[in-house]
Amino acid sequence: MERAYFKGDGALLPRDIHCPETAEALAARSWDLLALTAEGCRLLRAEGREVACGTLLLPGEEPLPPRLRAERVVTYGLSHRDTLTLSSLGEMPVLCLQRALTPEAGDPSCGGTIYLCTADPEGNMVSFIQSNYTTFGAGVAIPGTGISLQNRGANFSLDPASDNCLAGGKKSYHTIIPGFLLKDGQAVGPFGVMGAFMQPQGHVQVLVNTIDYHMNPQEALDAPRVQWTGGKHIQLEREIPAHAGQALAAMGHEVEVLNSNLSMGRGQIIWRTENGLLVGGTEPRCDGMAAAW
Repeated sequence: MERAYFKGDGALLPRDIHCPETAEALAARSWDLLALTAEGCRLLRAEGREVACGTLLLPGEEPLPPRLRAERVVTYGLSHRDTLTLSSLGEMPVLCLQRALTPEAGDPSCGGTIYLCTADPEGNMVSFIQSNYTTFGAGVAIPGTGISLQNRGANFSLDPASDNCLAGGKKSYHTIIPGFLLKDGQAVGPFGVMGAFMQPQGHVQVLVNTIDYHMNPQEALDAPRVQWTGGKHIQLEREIPAHAGQALAAMGHEVEVLNSNLSMGRGQIIWRTENGLLVGGTEPRCDGMAAAW
């Protein structure tokens, strides 16, 4: 049986259209970088759903190769030749965005999840996510315990034309993504941004903040976020400057500025520095905490 890829694989797709050169080139115009992030998240939903639901199945347990992810980006660009042009920075193709796109992904639903991570001086690290999903999950508890079983497989489709159609040997599309960052094959640390379909979008933005903008864990989590919710509609946290939102609207994005940021994901991070120091950050949008002992 082949493994159906989940949204953690798809989160690498929008990350691939970011690179240090991209970030540096767009730094002077923050709305361009927000547009790049928004289009990357659209790509995640439009192309990542195909990967996650088993239309594109790869053998073994290896993650989606960078070159294949790059080819998916290129294919997406070529199929929208009227709205995208392609250039190359280094070996990774980069999307140069000119106006907003309309992908074919559906509108997301909502759920409930918690995320935690831990690390110790010996180098052990854990990235852990738990979600019963809707209400009390499957509504079934393990006898003699208070543990209810989850129903994370609930996002299946019965439409035979859907990539996510329920079938044997496939996993339903889901959003459980405990993240882990490596550099040159060595562990940097566990991280995660949970919160329904914001999860991979939050992962991308936290990684961009960390890798491209050299933010520490708390800065990476504190930074304002953008979320694509369907069509050309994107949500901005109110901390994003008004002129950036106006510029995005001028590009054709349907911009909504949120008064509440509860739907923008909740994350935790622990990074291990080169000298072995553990540095943690916790989500300011909820009641998370970073504890040391």
